[in-house]
Amino acid sequence: MIEILGSHPISKLYYGDATATTSSWLEEYSNTVDLVYIDLPNISGYSYKHIQKVGANQGRITHSDSIDMPSSKKEYFLMIEKVIKNCKALLIDTGNICVHTSYKTIAPMRLMLDKIFGKSNFVNEIIWSYEQTGNPSCHFKKCHDTLFLYRKSKEGYFNPIPSSIARGKERRNHMKKNAAPDGRVYYSIITSGKEYKYYEDDLVCIGDVWDDIDVMLDNDRYRYEGQKPEELLERILLCASPENALICDPFAGSGTTGIVATKTNRNFIMCDNSLSSIHLSKTNIASLGKSFQIVWEDINQYSSIPNVKFKTNFSSSSKSIHLDDYRIDGGEKYYSNTLLPTEDTLIDYWSVGRVVNDIYYIDDFDVRTHEKPTLGRYLHIKNLDGICCALTVDVFGNQILHEL
Repeated sequence: MIEILGSHPISKLYYGDATATTSSWLEEYSNTVDLVYIDLPNISGYSYKHIQKVGANQGRITHSDSIDMPSSKKEYFLMIEKVIKNCKALLIDTGNICVHTSYKTIAPMRLMLDKIFGKSNFVNEIIWSYEQTGNPSCHFKKCHDTLFLYRKSKEGYFNPIPSSIARGKERRNHMKKNAAPDGRVYYSIITSGKEYKYYEDDLVCIGDVWDDIDVMLDNDRYRYEGQKPEELLERILLCASPENALICDPFAGSGTTGIVATKTNRNFIMCDNSLSSIHLSKTNIASLGKSFQIVWEDINQYSSIPNVKFKTNFSSSSKSIHLDDYRIDGGEKYYSNTLLPTEDTLIDYWSVGRVVNDIYYIDDFDVRTHEKPTLGRYLHIKNLDGICCALTVDVFGNQILHEL
């Protein structure tokens, strides 16, 4: 089953295991990917919390999502190595890979990347430093992650961008203070007969220590525990890939890579073996209103819970669908009489469209977001060719395809 949102989408989100899915990509995507970003799954535990919001006044529902991962460290690193080797084959000659590690995986990942890409293709070890709570008594606070940037070949793409911080008065390094004819203040130094000028109002070039991007706090995080901030992914994508590039992420999580790729005019291929991850990624990316596909790879992902009510209005050329109600066992405590009628549902995302040859073409959809926690109740099917259907995903991850 394939879902298609929009027309002629290049970006795709796959439901499947990273090893198997990246292997399947080799036939279609070899030598086409500009940048691979991998945020390594947790090596010491494979359960993540994710959060769903229900209605403007309802607050949040927190779930624990078990991730199907190898049971030993040896199997874990063998799986990661296979995925990275597949991803190398996907990269174009000017392509890059950025692997996001924690202190638990720094050493083995550096050795693995040197082995796969070669020491000569190492670009940077980036330290992402952030504030962390707590005062441990037996060690220093662990308040940074390490990102390894490698290129596939010596022609690897790189586009340095300035930070948002001006050089200022204190960044002089014993240089001589001067004033340009236009009044701008700069500091200069002569090295090997050449004068170098650094203006106070120039933005500082980004180094390999990033301390200007904050980690996401729990009250800022709408989706996954461990979710990375968009600002971090934006910097990586802008520096390591050109506009209109194809970005690959084999561990999609809550879809941050796809979100940032879409916002920065890039395309993506992503996968994850967690159904919750696919739902979260889909709803986050769909809210941007851009075209993309969801590929289910022959896995039966649909529930058969008969708990949704629709009303349909027919005409000769279109169909209007009204979402009347949605109920689920155990969901009673999340309903409230204080909610507006359009808020009183546990649906997180719903769409309407047509199924033709096992492809679901989406005509219209609605999704909850931070800014719009309520859900619209009317959607429209514009083309009646094929089997008219509605797809609903609730806040607990149940997905149902309804024939209308």
